[in-house]
Amino acid sequence: MRIGFDITSFRKLGIKKIFDYPNKVVSRVIFCLILTAAIVPSGMAQSLMIQEDTLGVSLGQILEEIELTRKIKLYYQDDILPVGKWSIKKNRAYEIDDLNRFLNQFQLRTVEYNEYVTLIVNIEDWDRNLDPKFYENIMNLATPTVQNQSTLEIGDSGNPNKEGVGEVTFKVRDNETKEPVIGCLISIFDPVIHLVTDVHGKANVLLDAGAYELMTQNIGYTDQLHRISVYGNGSAELEIFENVITMDEIVVVSNKDDDPSIAVQSGLDILSASRIQETPSFLGEPDVIKNLLFLPGVSSIGEGAPGFNVRGGNIDQNLVVFDEIPLFNTTHAFGLFGAINPDLVTGVNLYKGSIPAQFGGRISSALVLNMKTGSKDIVKLRGGISPVSAKLSLETPIISETSSLIIGARSTYSDWILQKIKVPDIQKSKVFFYDANFRYHHQIDASSSFLLSGYQSQDAFQFSDQFGFEYKMSGLSANWFERISKNILSTTSAVYGSFDSALEELQHNQKSKFSSGVRYLKFKEILDINTSKNQKLSLGASTILYNIKPGEINPLDDISTVESKTLDHERAFEGAAFFQSVWTFDEDLIVSAGLRFSVFSFLGPGEVFTYEDNSVPTEFTILDTLSFRSGENIASYYSLEPRLSVRWNYSPQRSITFGYSRTAQYVFQITNHSAPLPTDVWKLSDTYLSPPRSHNFSFSSNWSMDRNHWDLTLGGYYRSLSGLTESREFANLLVSSHLETETVESVGTAFGFECSIKKNVGKLTGSLAYTWSRSKRKTSSNHPDQIINGGAWYPSNFDTPHDLSTTLVYKMNNRHKFAINFTYRTGRPVTAPTGFFNTTDNTRIPIYSERNAVRIPDYHRLDITYTLGQGHRRNKKWRNYWAFGIYNLYGRRNAYSVFFRQNAFSNVQANRLSVLGSAFPAITYNFRFNE
Repeated sequence: MRIGFDITSFRKLGIKKIFDYPNKVVSRVIFCLILTAAIVPSGMAQSLMIQEDTLGVSLGQILEEIELTRKIKLYYQDDILPVGKWSIKKNRAYEIDDLNRFLNQFQLRTVEYNEYVTLIVNIEDWDRNLDPKFYENIMNLATPTVQNQSTLEIGDSGNPNKEGVGEVTFKVRDNETKEPVIGCLISIFDPVIHLVTDVHGKANVLLDAGAYELMTQNIGYTDQLHRISVYGNGSAELEIFENVITMDEIVVVSNKDDDPSIAVQSGLDILSASRIQETPSFLGEPDVIKNLLFLPGVSSIGEGAPGFNVRGGNIDQNLVVFDEIPLFNTTHAFGLFGAINPDLVTGVNLYKGSIPAQFGGRISSALVLNMKTGSKDIVKLRGGISPVSAKLSLETPIISETSSLIIGARSTYSDWILQKIKVPDIQKSKVFFYDANFRYHHQIDASSSFLLSGYQSQDAFQFSDQFGFEYKMSGLSANWFERISKNILSTTSAVYGSFDSALEELQHNQKSKFSSGVRYLKFKEILDINTSKNQKLSLGASTILYNIKPGEINPLDDISTVESKTLDHERAFEGAAFFQSVWTFDEDLIVSAGLRFSVFSFLGPGEVFTYEDNSVPTEFTILDTLSFRSGENIASYYSLEPRLSVRWNYSPQRSITFGYSRTAQYVFQITNHSAPLPTDVWKLSDTYLSPPRSHNFSFSSNWSMDRNHWDLTLGGYYRSLSGLTESREFANLLVSSHLETETVESVGTAFGFECSIKKNVGKLTGSLAYTWSRSKRKTSSNHPDQIINGGAWYPSNFDTPHDLSTTLVYKMNNRHKFAINFTYRTGRPVTAPTGFFNTTDNTRIPIYSERNAVRIPDYHRLDITYTLGQGHRRNKKWRNYWAFGIYNLYGRRNAYSVFFRQNAFSNVQANRLSVLGSAFPAITYNFRFNE
């Protein structure tokens, strides 16, 4: 029996030249250890002594005889044994010390791994304090299980980590664009470990030295198998390929349900960049926000409506962050275009159920948008042009392989189309918007990087000579990422931003301009800690300083009868501490639990009115005014916000997810319109207006069918709300110094059932989403002056019981693609006049229905898009494609709102206001260079 391992055999098994380094220090270390050995017999031990004998045998043969006699295993490297002939003298009891005394003269010694296994090592090497487990782990490297698969080596094979472990950083990139892939699932098979890449396409894990198989999976990409050999600390770059299906016989599916760290969040929807680009949208422009409306539980009141509503909530109840910059408006041109350039977005995560603890300040949902990182090696260009808008983005390295910059901008020039519409008011109207983004990324060293992002946008709209709107938004964020240790990553963020809006009245003697705005400064620190292979902990803190301009109105000319009025600025501090932990107990059960503690302080300088009854404030019962100095606390609130999400995979293709979160919101909008506007005033919680709070419960059941070709999700939610602010009847909210007299507090509830089915594979792919839901409000006071609808429940402004949307994409081949989408939803509720009564002076006073007792007509729309591409020749630097589409194909006159008018000698007539009442054709030319 041959005891030693030939070095060549090691190399044949996959070990690199680990025995060929200077001084042969590593070459004399034993890199072999077998799992089990024979049991030592309980009989008498034989005696032995090794002595030099010219008629003897080699020392290797002597050790083999010892091994057979003693029923143990001796492991060593052949070339460390002394050359010569030896024999065994059996004249004394055998002990390990005898062998050590013999080996010591050759600078060798034995190391007992266990009672059955002993190593023979070089004394000099053993002084490096190598853990015996190191040899076992290194031995695993010699047993490849993935055939015909290249192996990535992590760490220095010539100088492996002496503890037998390695901290591995995976970097996942798109094979074609080289962009980092966010939210990619990395599954290690043995032991089972699941990782998800962060905003930089990275994921970290601590692994024992050895050989591993792993799988990368992400929506829109093919599943790929990789093999790695871990010798110590290091990184591995994994490239994944877009899932382009060219033949029916090739079917590769990415299944989101296999991703425990993502899917454990109940109510989480993920949009890929490819999904955003494929969905038909207004005038052929891909749109992030419009894509959200095809998800269950997400809706809008129609064209001309800004923002989006999630599970019956208001648009201001959604937290939207773009590279840590909070966005206070998400649309252009009153909802016709999204405010985010889709060419600069790598991924979109919408948390509408259980929201991670690091996000707070809104009670409905959290939308997280991640911007692309520019190329660090070549210059890339992307753009598009249509009859109404144009866009352009540029990626360029600043320092090769170290820093990069990406910039992008969009703008519209659609006024010429308005001139073609033969309606005088339309011809005199104007619409304009632009947005611009940039992101600078600098890799300082292997453990730290710096990220600087910026955003700016502006909108202007004027309807004939009657009124106009203007709003603009800007933000700048600086992010510092540093790996403090192999298990701790620190992310430090500083953000400054603003949002300003203005409303202009242009008619007759009412010409005036009302403006308001928000300024904020935010700091945030997060520590991501890998406490073990099956647990990840995130903890941190954040602070926000608000400075809000609640309103200012000024006349536009000398004829105007409007008087100038300016409200004092409002200031506040919002702070939070939070932690979130994800446990993977096994492949079937994943738990995410967290806690967020938030505090809010409304600060001076300021004045607060006191009333005869502070619980029922009215303009006519003001008693006194309290004054507060700068920085003095006027009102304080705090909130304890637990978060929980549990996922149970009860079969390989089925799972159940449950989630709960409690949320609080300290800054919100107040409106007396049934349809909110971007110019509505943002308000801080104060002495009388308490912060809205919400308890959110959600569950879902997920099935993957036909080898993951189909995904089916059924779920539901329930939401209980308190502290909501509703405007009173005929409230005057414009430049009011005591909004508490124009509003009442209410409670709310929202609940619903959601269903979605997706087809992931084949020439025909798509999705269908249906939501049945209700969203209701009720005043919480018993005082007659603060009761709406007699204290009964009434529908909220965003109560749409039925919502159905479907998207189908037919890929004829790589060049030709046809897509359609259809949307239907119940008409939203409004308050309408039901009659009139005459006063003694013959003045007719309208009699209105109860709050939101009438519904406008149902909404439905069909869009189509045909895309003519250039194919996928990878050696072609310049690529382009054309998109032809028709938005609102059958010209449905969907109502944005309904208003009522009575002419002389006629009954009351309902009038429908349709923003887009006809079909809109579109053509767009898009191009890419070096992508």
